[in-house]
Amino acid sequence: TVTSFGRETPARLERANRCLRALYSIARACAESASTKRLLSILAARLRPALEADRVTPILLDDSGHWHVAELEAGPDQEQNKVLASAEKKAPAFSRVPVSRTIVDYALRTKRSVLTAPRSDARFGGARSIGEQGITSALCVPIAHAEKVMGLLYADRLGGQDFDREDQELLTAACLQAAPAMAGLLRLEEILSRKERLLN
Repeated sequence: TVTSFGRETPARLERANRCLRALYSIARACAESASTKRLLSILAARLRPALEADRVTPILLDDSGHWHVAELEAGPDQEQNKVLASAEKKAPAFSRVPVSRTIVDYALRTKRSVLTAPRSDARFGGARSIGEQGITSALCVPIAHAEKVMGLLYADRLGGQDFDREDQELLTAACLQAAPAMAGLLRLEEILSRKERLLN
């Protein structure tokens, strides 16, 4: 759950309202989405303004455990996904890649959510991707169901105020909401893909 916002100043109330609207939209998407592509597109579109993030990027794992940036539905907020990052792609220019590989790899390896101001964080301070992209604050949260990590949600800011614990809790809540629906959609897509291969 999203943490209590304490003293009810107008700014904090507006922030709480943004979070609730985002989680409501995500709950509807979990019930109504017919594909992982649709579900992840809604997650990215709703969480970016709620987190006041510069980028929100869904990531999927393949059967071998390697990750790649998920393909999203076309839209103005999906421009970032024209260049795809993957676990094995160390080039081209990091400034064109919509995630920090170092942070994603760390979250995947530890299976824990990450909240960081990476330039001052000993875990990430020397990472080339962070320096070249100008990432000042980042979040990365696994999407897991039945102890299996299916993907991650990554968000970052390229300046301004750092993410805080409430942002981390919002992203974690979104991942918890989305995980069961995503597991079901991935199973369905696997069955349909297997059926198509058999028919062909």
